[in-house]
Amino acid sequence: MDTYLGDLVFVESSNWSHSGVMADSQIVDDATTWIILRILMLVVTPTLSVMGVVGNCFSIAILTRQGLKKSSHILLVSLAVSDITYLVAFNSVPKIIYEVVGRRKFDCFSQGHCHVLFVLFVFFTYFDYVFWSTSFTLPTLITLERLVVIFFPLSCHRIVTPSRTWFAVSVVFLFWLSVFVYPSLWYKLRYVYFNGTGMSIGFLERADLYQNNANGIDAIERLNIYLTILVSPILTVVGCVVILIKVKLVSIKRKKMTKREVSTNRTTKMLLAICGVYVVAASVSNLPLYLPDYFSISLTDASPTNMARVMYQVINIFAIINSSCNFVVYVVLNKSCRRTFWVIVLTCHRHRNNHKRRI
Repeated sequence: MDTYLGDLVFVESSNWSHSGVMADSQIVDDATTWIILRILMLVVTPTLSVMGVVGNCFSIAILTRQGLKKSSHILLVSLAVSDITYLVAFNSVPKIIYEVVGRRKFDCFSQGHCHVLFVLFVFFTYFDYVFWSTSFTLPTLITLERLVVIFFPLSCHRIVTPSRTWFAVSVVFLFWLSVFVYPSLWYKLRYVYFNGTGMSIGFLERADLYQNNANGIDAIERLNIYLTILVSPILTVVGCVVILIKVKLVSIKRKKMTKREVSTNRTTKMLLAICGVYVVAASVSNLPLYLPDYFSISLTDASPTNMARVMYQVINIFAIINSSCNFVVYVVLNKSCRRTFWVIVLTCHRHRNNHKRRI
């Protein structure tokens, strides 16, 4: 995700950094910055995202084939849907045109085309933020579900029911959908046509709603940061540690009774691995808080340095990996998922062969 909302802001002159320092004093020059951004945004992130979308589609097929009567399956399907939406929104064409092709402007488009691109840009960015935040919140629900299963094995099915799980997931989705409605209204398109040169430029600038509401801006930015990359990861880490300790103690106790090593439940292993990848991605997303000179792009940072813009995309790559690797975790760590995956592949192969014979 664009972890912070700074990518919506047009930098009127790339010769200035966010601290007012001239570009020639920056660590990365303008030419190098554009080359790196083109590689990252036109090659690296789309490639990873396509793989992630395909993998998440397989994840949904596997989990739905196994049934959605388990709360863990409901949570994982919801996570896959959220990841797919985020990956598609993050790689939207209007964003690439604005950020990379036009160098933070819509260059040489008619006014009507600029307005269409602007609306699509804001639309996809809104879903980018919403579903990135959702993907960085759902692992906490996954951890809570595992805590209930581990500590209340006999009554967990009465405590965590499918209907309650769907309700919890819906609350998370609706919460982030509502949070980012307001920020989507903070920007407007400014269209400039130069009669002498025949050139036209459309760029984004702060709307009056943004200029007149500093307190609301600060509150929403803090809410997004604290919940997604501070509170949720901390709760997930603590929960995973508690789960591992509990599983180890149970394993030791059963080993003494049965004289055999007791392996960890496959579902628990899989969910802990998913949460582990998520914690790494969330930790990387925390870097702007501790190294603002190199990573900072925030709501109030209208002119980030070249280094900050590059590292911002690097941070996003970790978020994309987090949203793309769950399918690999399922297939590697869960025999049931692996078996279901091959059944799906073989079924598709048979259908394809039968279709060819009919033709």
